[in-house]
Amino acid sequence: MAHTYGEPPAGSLASAFLTYLTEQGGRDVLRAYGNRLCSEVENPRVCEPS
Repeated sequence: MAHTYGEPPAGSLASAFLTYLTEQGGRDVLRAYGNRLCSEVENPRVCEPS
């Protein structure tokens, strides 16, 4: 799970990583390791920070 406090600065490593995670290649890697996207879970509240 990736969380930020607001949007990371454009061009930053954090911004690039989050962009990668939202593209198909990153999604495929997450799924390959048994992780599910928040948009795919049955109860999206599990994705909210506690």
